[in-house]
Amino acid sequence: MQTLELVTFQSAVGTSDEAMIEEALKVTPIIAAMPGFINRHFAKGEGGEWIDAVIWDSRENAQAAAKAFMDIPEAEPFFSLMNQETINLCHATIQTSETPG
Repeated sequence: MQTLELVTFQSAVGTSDEAMIEEALKVTPIIAAMPGFINRHFAKGEGGEWIDAVIWDSRENAQAAAKAFMDIPEAEPFFSLMNQETINLCHATIQTSETPG
């Protein structure tokens, strides 16, 4: 079943929104090339937290991608902009998904 990977975090001190978005965009092709990738949304909440939501075709592919992504050198600039103490990751099985139109 499709799986939602949800990562939330705060920016590291001194990180601009522009820098965070730029680095998030740079890693999108890396994530998109991983097995099972369906789509990604990157957002900022009202409280200043960043929300990185990725849909995968299975929990197994989601978990494998999360593990592999941590070891990709090209992702380091993206990680360096995160307050490491605030990172939360969860995987959830999608129960329903609706697309209008």
